[in-house]
Order: sequence, then C-alpha cells, then structure tokens
Amino acid sequence: MKSNIDKVYSKLPKKHNLGKQRVDLSGLDDFVKAQSVTREMYAEAYNQKTDLIEIAKKIIRDLEMAKSAGKRAINVAINVENSFNELGIEPTSDFRSRKERLYDDSERIDEAIIIYEDIITRTQF
Repeated sequence: MKSNIDKVYSKLPKKHNLGKQRVDLSGLDDFVKAQSVTREMYAEAYNQKTDLIEIAKKIIRDLEMAKSAGKRAINVAINVENSFNELGIEPTSDFRSRKERLYDDSERIDEAIIIYEDIITRTQF
C-alpha cells in the first residue's frame, strides 16, 4: 500500500527537481518582500508630496512678494533716473549696476515662479 507522499511523488514527472521548486518558492518570498518594501516606500513618498507642495506654494508666495517689491523698486529707479536726466546729471555706475541687477533679479524671480508652479503640477501622482 502506497503512502500519500508516494502517491504524490508517483504523479510528478520523473525528471522533476524538487530542490529547484524550493528555490523558486523562496524567490517568490523575496518578490513579496520586495513588493511590500516598494509599496511602503511609495506610501512614504506620497505622504511627503503634500509637504513638498505646501513648501512650493509658500516659496511661490514669497517670490510673488519679492516680484511686487521689485516692480516698486524698478519704478523708483526709473523716477530717480528721470530726475538725474532732468538735472543733466549722469547716473553713477553704482546706480546703473544696481538697476541692472534689479532687472536681472526680476527675471530670475519670474523663472523661479514658473519652476515651482511646474513642481506643483508634476507632483500629482
């Protein structure tokens, strides 16, 4: 009389390697662990995206305030330059370089706002 294990073995193909099956099953365990770690890491990243979006929004608000202050400063610079011209006085090189720096800063602020708005848009996962 055959035992249950003998019946199972008798139904397996003769060239079947049980040792290999155990390796494949341990590979399945590795896969399940890796998948679990992946999901945990994704969940953590997903939770942190909310923080990232809030930080980006605050940076945009700060940049918008800097942009507004820069526009006011440019208007003041234009008025000062007009006053120099009315008096027939050449603006100093320091004034001209500060005015140019102000225009450059204004461009950089506009570019930074676009970048942070893009970060918010692309962080939707």
